[in-house]
Amino acid sequence: MTRPFITIRPAQQADFEQLCLLWRQLDEFHRTRDPNRFHRPDGTQRPGGYIDDLIDRVDRALLVAESRSGQLVGLCSVIIYTRPESVVKPAGSIFELDNLVVDELWKRKGIARLLHREAVQWSRDHGANELTLKVYAFNVSAQAFYESIGFKPVLHHMACAI
Repeated sequence: MTRPFITIRPAQQADFEQLCLLWRQLDEFHRTRDPNRFHRPDGTQRPGGYIDDLIDRVDRALLVAESRSGQLVGLCSVIIYTRPESVVKPAGSIFELDNLVVDELWKRKGIARLLHREAVQWSRDHGANELTLKVYAFNVSAQAFYESIGFKPVLHHMACAI
C-alpha cells in the first residue's frame, strides 16, 4: 500500500536497526507509564531472532511504513494464534494486531491507519474474519484510535498485586 510519501511493505532483516529505533519509542512509552511491568532491555530492543521469527513464519507478519527517503516511520505485526476447542468455544485461529507504533515525528499523518489497513488485508488473505488486539489501560490515546477504526472492547483483562 502506498501514499504519496509512505509505502507499507513487509519488513526485511536489513531493517533491523530502524525497527529497533521504533521499538525503543514504544518500549519507552510503556516503561514510563508502568515501570513495574516494563523494564529496559539489555542490548538491542529486540534480539535478531525475534525479527526473524516475525519475518520467516507463515503465521506472522511484520509490516513497516517507509518514507520516500527510506526511513522506517512505523511498524505493526500480526500474529495468528491457534485456539483449541473448549467446552464453550470452538477451535479456531485468532489474528492479533501487535506492536503498532508510529515514530513520534510522523504521528497524525494517517500512517497508523495505513498500517492497520494493510494488517487487515494480510489477515483476510490468511483466512481471518476478525482482528483482535490488546492495549494497556494507561494508553488512552491508542484506545481512542482503535475505537475510531472499528475496534470494540470485548474483554477487560485485570490484575492485582498479591
